[in-house]
Amino acid sequence: MEISTTYNLSISKIKDFFPPSQVIGLGEGFCMIDVRASERLKSFEYPCRFDGVLVVYCISGRVKVSVNLKEFEAGEGSLFITVPNNILKVCDIPDDGQEHRYVALAMSQEFVSDMKLDFKRVIGEAMMWAEHPVVRLQETDKAMLAKYMELMAGIVRS
Repeated sequence: MEISTTYNLSISKIKDFFPPSQVIGLGEGFCMIDVRASERLKSFEYPCRFDGVLVVYCISGRVKVSVNLKEFEAGEGSLFITVPNNILKVCDIPDDGQEHRYVALAMSQEFVSDMKLDFKRVIGEAMMWAEHPVVRLQETDKAMLAKYMELMAGIVRS
């Protein structure tokens, strides 16, 4: 019988999985990572918990993930969002010779709570994301998301 445990991830632990050239961040509250599917993602092949908000945009390729023991596949143009206390696991990264590239945003609960958000709306959307963490974006949404991510990267680098 295999015993499986979950471990908790902080933003600093997530940053440590990737080369510094692929990571930009604001202390322990926020980081943005240019993820290229590789052996580094094997660090996520075991169940873990990130007590913050994780947003992953699949630029190319695909990945199969598990959220709270339910599997989902995120492909090119998909957005994957998890909320605090979810149990996450990377189940499968195809070894098909294609480039698999993602942009990940990790935000601590403190960082998110410091934002001035409408929490009634956030709670409702968090419940939706908990049930359906992967969504395929339309072309106009992909273009807008790319602009927002460029803007965020520019702000964090400055």
